[in-house]
Amino acid sequence: TSSGNGISIINCSDAEIDSNHAFAGGSDGIYVTGSSNTSIQSNNITDGSSDGIFLDDQNDGVIITGNSITGNSSNGIDIDEYNNYMTILENGISDNGSYGIKYDRYNDNATIRDNNILGNTTGGIYLYQSNDNMLIQGNEIASNGSYGIYVANTSSNSSYSNNQIDIVQNVISGHTGHGIEYS
Repeated sequence: TSSGNGISIINCSDAEIDSNHAFAGGSDGIYVTGSSNTSIQSNNITDGSSDGIFLDDQNDGVIITGNSITGNSSNGIDIDEYNNYMTILENGISDNGSYGIKYDRYNDNATIRDNNILGNTTGGIYLYQSNDNMLIQGNEIASNGSYGIYVANTSSNSSYSNNQIDIVQNVISGHTGHGIEYS
């Protein structure tokens, strides 16, 4: 579409978005809110004026796999608050205007595995405030602005700290700042 989201899923259970071309000149390529057990797979998500995929508040059990997410003005994948039990697997996430993957706060139990996260303007993966029990494994994270993976608010004295985040077996290279940064 030329305005609005390419595809919107609102307050649904067991939705499947498979093998589409989502172009949203006006907003997000795929927008999901208040939904559970949503599968987003094998889509080509390009050139949105905001995020490629935006998971707004309160989604559980979303699986994002096998998608090509490129050229969106903001983030490739943007996960807002209270999204739990997420899997982001085997996606190509490149050349987006901000982060490849951005996690906001209060999200628990996520796996980010075997993705190619390349050439995003600001950074590869950004985790912000109170994300717990996360695994980031086997990703290629290269040439994404300032850093490969940035984990914010990790202080044990903060009520917004990130806990139990395992970052293992990733290939991280070509950033102007740190490959992995905790602050």
